[in-house]
Amino acid sequence: MNIKPIKPDLTTKINSQMPKFVQYLNGFRNRMGERQDIVINAVGTGIVAPLFIKYNKFSETDEKTKTYSALRQTAMAAIAIATQAGITIPADKYVDKLIKKGALGDKFTPSKPANIKAFKRVTNLAVAFATIPFSCWLLNKTYPLIMNKLSSKKEDKDV
Repeated sequence: MNIKPIKPDLTTKINSQMPKFVQYLNGFRNRMGERQDIVINAVGTGIVAPLFIKYNKFSETDEKTKTYSALRQTAMAAIAIATQAGITIPADKYVDKLIKKGALGDKFTPSKPANIKAFKRVTNLAVAFATIPFSCWLLNKTYPLIMNKLSSKKEDKDV
């Protein structure tokens, strides 16, 4: 069976009939980059996952542990955004600078935007992956201290 591709004008017509929010989401396919991936992942890690951890009726874990685990997910998301975006954005600007200088060779010149887009995507992904050990280390160093402070303040109020 041979399926013919949808004509571009038909796609435009279909999209114009969609709700504005769906049209906005459809535009993401052209705007997606590592920064957006970081934010979308952080929303899932920092908001959605904690809700499932905290309010899981099937879990036999006590409420205090559920709360601790849910808040840890949110803290990890915040740290991930800060470290990954804090390193990825300057790295992206540095790659742009190298491209403008022509330091990356003939394959990565402004006349070859597809190569540049792919290279920047892979570079940003590599940088984001490289920040994961640092993010984990930072979380493991800071989160227990924060939770101890918060729990001691709560205990003071309960007394």
